[in-house]
Amino acid sequence: VPGGLVVVDAEGRPTGLLQEQAQQLLNALVLPYPLSGLVDAIERAGRVYLSQGLTSVVEAGVGGGWIGKSPVEVAAYQAARDAGRLPLRVELMVAADALHPLAGHVSDDLGIGLDLGVRSGLGDDRLRIGPTKVFSDGSLIGHTCALTEEFADTPGERGYLQVLDAYEEAQRRWPRPDVRHRIEHFGVSRPDQVARCAALGVVPVPQGRFVGEIGDGMLRALGPERAGWAYRYRSLLDAGVVVPGSSDRPVVDGHPLRGMHDMVNRRTDSGAECGPDEAVSGLEALTAYTLGSAYASHAEDDRGTIAVGKLADLAVLDDDP
Repeated sequence: VPGGLVVVDAEGRPTGLLQEQAQQLLNALVLPYPLSGLVDAIERAGRVYLSQGLTSVVEAGVGGGWIGKSPVEVAAYQAARDAGRLPLRVELMVAADALHPLAGHVSDDLGIGLDLGVRSGLGDDRLRIGPTKVFSDGSLIGHTCALTEEFADTPGERGYLQVLDAYEEAQRRWPRPDVRHRIEHFGVSRPDQVARCAALGVVPVPQGRFVGEIGDGMLRALGPERAGWAYRYRSLLDAGVVVPGSSDRPVVDGHPLRGMHDMVNRRTDSGAECGPDEAVSGLEALTAYTLGSAYASHAEDDRGTIAVGKLADLAVLDDDP
């Protein structure tokens, strides 16, 4: 299907694996979920996050597309907040699919947006709407992402993408100060793209835990020469970029200490090296998951470091990380 694949076996029978947009084939059978069920799930997940030391999270896509659970998904988070069942702070990215033309007066020039004119920044320090999430390509392991060179284990398959071009053009046409456009994953980046990311002030959001949990698959897809281009940290920090910590759960284990471990060690769970030159120190990994993540959400004035006047979101560990 456009933007996705129904994986089949040698006899042409579906295996049950639906890649990317092929998941849309089943959505009509299960979506939307009732708000009550979503509130239960939000609370259960939040309590797991707290037990792992997380106090603030970003939900990267609600309200539409193949990641949305309900077209009124924000209402579930609001209901959880009102009932005291939102255990931690949440920033919601709205899936671009949920945006639609706003039916105001013709002179209002509202363009596209959400119902009721909801805009980024609405809410309090417990729940707010943040960026819009736009899908530009797929996954490295699923071989659905776009690369400028072919996959090492599937010759002939590759793609081309212009995300940084789009951000540069957006700032040229509609300039905003300190906008901090994000690229979730920044999964495979050439050296020139690292430099351009820094020059444009873009916030890349790589996942350290990917190296451990799915790193062997990344090595097969990229080959050893490009393994250091995957989910970089060292190069980005050296270029002056502020990099957050991220998990992309439930794709991999979202425990932050596991993510920090893989940022420092750059080894797959089988023990193979995966771009060791991109390793960072323990303090740099901890900074990514605290101040770096706060910066990515324009929240460094309120959280991310322990200082007078900031939110007292603290995780107590039994040893020095």
